[in-house]
Amino acid sequence: MRLRRLVISGFKTFASRAEVTMDRGITAIVGPNGSGKSNLVDALRWALGETNARELRGQRMDEVVYAGGGKRPRMNVAEVELVIDNDEGRLPVADLEVAVSRRVVRGATDTEYRLNGERARLRDLERLLGATGLTQNGYAVVAQNDIDGIIEATPPQRRALVEQAAGVRSMRAACEDAVSRIGSAEITLRRIEDLLADGEPRLVELAEQSATALAQRELTDRLTELRGSLAREEWRAARGRLKLARRRLDQATSRWEAANEADAGFSTRAAAERGRLERVRGERDNARQELEAARLAAERAAADARQWSERLRAAVLRRSVAREEARAAREDAVTAAAASARNRDAQAGGGSAGLAALRARCADLQRDEADARLALAAEESILAAAEADLAAAASAERDAEAAVRQARLQLELIQNTTAALDTDVAAAVSALDRLSAELAGAVEAAAQAERAAAGAEVELTNAQSAAEVAWEEVNAAEERSAEASEAARSALARAAEARGRLSGAMGGDGGVGQAVAQGVLQGRRLSDSVSVRNAGDVIALAAALEGHATAWLVADTPHASSFFDAGGPREELLEAGGAAGDDDPAPPAPFRRALDAIEVLSAARSAVADVLRGVWLVDDMAGARRALLAGARLAVLPDGRAVEARRIRGGSPGHTLEYAAEDRAAERDAADATTREAAAIAAVAAARERVSAAESAGAAAAAAAQAARGAAATAAATLAARGEQVDAAERRLEQSHAARRERHGQEEAAA
Repeated sequence: MRLRRLVISGFKTFASRAEVTMDRGITAIVGPNGSGKSNLVDALRWALGETNARELRGQRMDEVVYAGGGKRPRMNVAEVELVIDNDEGRLPVADLEVAVSRRVVRGATDTEYRLNGERARLRDLERLLGATGLTQNGYAVVAQNDIDGIIEATPPQRRALVEQAAGVRSMRAACEDAVSRIGSAEITLRRIEDLLADGEPRLVELAEQSATALAQRELTDRLTELRGSLAREEWRAARGRLKLARRRLDQATSRWEAANEADAGFSTRAAAERGRLERVRGERDNARQELEAARLAAERAAADARQWSERLRAAVLRRSVAREEARAAREDAVTAAAASARNRDAQAGGGSAGLAALRARCADLQRDEADARLALAAEESILAAAEADLAAAASAERDAEAAVRQARLQLELIQNTTAALDTDVAAAVSALDRLSAELAGAVEAAAQAERAAAGAEVELTNAQSAAEVAWEEVNAAEERSAEASEAARSALARAAEARGRLSGAMGGDGGVGQAVAQGVLQGRRLSDSVSVRNAGDVIALAAALEGHATAWLVADTPHASSFFDAGGPREELLEAGGAAGDDDPAPPAPFRRALDAIEVLSAARSAVADVLRGVWLVDDMAGARRALLAGARLAVLPDGRAVEARRIRGGSPGHTLEYAAEDRAAERDAADATTREAAAIAAVAAARERVSAAESAGAAAAAAAQAARGAAATAAATLAARGEQVDAAERRLEQSHAARRERHGQEEAAA
């Protein structure tokens, strides 16, 4: 086995990638000072796993990265690769060449190892190369000052060199590693045994709780499944009812639209009929006016007839007077003639004057008679004409009276019929108006019913959506409850584990611990009463409280001492509840009192102050010596070394305080998880109540929707009935109008 080549990139002075080939026959690399011979050796040692920067002539490990110089910038990555010939098979791998490389990035805290291009650990490289001497402390790489070290080596050092040369060193390292792992396994096993011992008393209870939890989970899953199935069935039924309701709603909407169309047609016909009614009323008024004119004409005819009757009676009277005057004139003439004859006879010769007078008188009488006859003839003609007129007037009067009586009868009949028709028309119009109002009310009721049905459907849909949302909330709440339960169980498990570690660290309970656990004695561990303020002071404070961290704080130490178990572990009692004495003076800077680095319960402060009296926290051994000179009773270093005037204690002070803090944190987490679990269970209950409320609301909405659908159907039936009544009223109004027109014709005929 030999080194074939060395590939360097970014390591120390090798800014660029350089490859050094080790052919057969090369035994040395020579060159002037500063040529990089030592850097080649450093690269070889660094690639083999050297972790001490001083062995590489540096202060920090990142100094191996090329820092720049001249015009070359500095590099950020350094990498060295060794290619080893494995033709003889000395390395336990099947490859003929084995490439070992190491890579580091500037500013990083870790390096990267690779074996044949695959990531590996330093331990893997040491196991692979341990038998060959090619390790960071092996004999294959010998520096100048190592010769003196080999010459002046002690027997153990020489033994290590011989073991390494004989190939035993790797086996010893493997053995030590195995022993270390066995020790760690034994510690872990003891902790597991402590945990088992702490958990065995609760196994039965936990088994019962586990069985109950599993049964609850199964029942919960089954209940969720059944509720999901029931919800799906209810959802399907609700969808069927929704479809049926929508079909009914569509039918009701169609009927409502038809009713609206019928109402629009009826409104048009009603307007036309109202127009015809107004025209009929105008014609009735015209007929009344014509009837009044006929009545006036009849009265004028009656007045004319009375006037003609008066004139006829006057003519009759004048004729009678004329006849009486004519008879009187004839009598006078006869008397005068007789007198004249007698006078003539008496006075036969009485002269011609008398005769002439008589003759003149006779002539006058004859003229008067002729005039009387003419007057009589005229009067008789007038009388005849008057009688004819009287007869005509009487006939006309009789005809007029008959016509008046007929007209009055027809007028009364027409008036009665017209009044009846007016009453019928008014009743028909009133009925039509009433039916129109009822129809409008029915339409409005149908619309309201439809709106109520639509609102009920919306409420039903909302209720179903609310129910679905509530079920989703229930499922989410149950999931959160399950997560909270799992978190609570995990927190309780962590708390039990922390309690087990703490119990294992404390070495178990003695008589006092058992009495406290049984409730017979009231007490508290000192480690449960203090908490470290700064995590960096945990080891120092554990060393300061060494031997006292497991002590019991009790109110009455003599009484508590009666519970000591002579055959059990040692226990310490500290009196708690006394006056908090804080008379320990403050140390000078930079020292700190151990009491100031912790937080203590008020009941335990006096006891802790007594335990930590004179205990100071220092940074190093020199500070510890100065603290003792300044008056400290005990100086504690950060690594746990406790320095007294004539004694120093070192090593691990234990993890009691850490385990106690972890136990308190685990207890708080468990309490919080239990609270969250209770809140999640309450949320599940509240969500189930919301589901019940949503289902009740859904049932009420379904009932309301059913009632609304019934109301819509009733309104539709009422609307249809009102439509039929309106049609019947329109027919009656049309019949009244026809009868009115017929009567109007009769009235015109009568007029």
